[in-house]
Amino acid sequence: MLKMGLKMRRALEIDIAKNTNISLIIGKHGPEEDVKSYLNNIKTKIEGAWVVAPESKNELLNIQNILSDKIWIGSNRAAIATTTKKSTTKNTLLNYNILTPDSKKQHKATQKAYIVKPDDGAGTENTMRVNSFTAALNEQNKLNSIGQKAIIENFVEGQPMSFSMLCFKNSTEVLVINKQIIKIDNLGKCSYFGIKRAEKYLTNFLKIKIENIAENIRLAIPGLRGYVGVDFIVDENNDLCVLEVNPRITCSYIGLSKYLKRPLAREIINSCI
Repeated sequence: MLKMGLKMRRALEIDIAKNTNISLIIGKHGPEEDVKSYLNNIKTKIEGAWVVAPESKNELLNIQNILSDKIWIGSNRAAIATTTKKSTTKNTLLNYNILTPDSKKQHKATQKAYIVKPDDGAGTENTMRVNSFTAALNEQNKLNSIGQKAIIENFVEGQPMSFSMLCFKNSTEVLVINKQIIKIDNLGKCSYFGIKRAEKYLTNFLKIKIENIAENIRLAIPGLRGYVGVDFIVDENNDLCVLEVNPRITCSYIGLSKYLKRPLAREIINSCI
């Protein structure tokens, strides 16, 4: 996760540096100080912040709170709070009739597989696929015992995917759609191996579905702003089942400005100020 975070930060650094009217301070706290101390030390030197950090353990939320008097490039506090926990995210989406693994439509009487994962985890960290609800409860108890509140959800057969969107106050734009490379080993452990750009392989019908889901997510979670990543499954019926919403830069951002031939950093900043 640290290596991926550094790659994301480097991609941002390159893109922002192209804007000559922005002075860039790139920082990371050292081993002798914690995040809170580092941010309090640097606060007087900055006007705004664009943070590369996960939601897990409320890290992104806590940073936003410390820098609440600065220009914040990203989603607001309420949106971050909602999306930090996968259970809260799914409940919020269900209220807007957005399909999730918890939807009745996704539950089968013969359900034979489940996913167990931390409620606030990032990526596939500590994510397991198991073949019975009893096994799911056992895995959940294991994670709970080490201080990671775990959730159980239906395993949805289909193609794991993601899309990145530019989120404004009153509209959204889907920037890129990706296939996710996720492998499950013989023990059920899920691992993430990156993405492949997928737009040119998708039907117009599916692209329109994704665009509609993006707009519905914005309506369901007010305060999403700037770059937002969404993980979903295209199931066997070509329905879109949303797994989680990331209110921040994700690994899909790496190389995206070049891929789209657009000054994405500038566009994201403009959407937030």
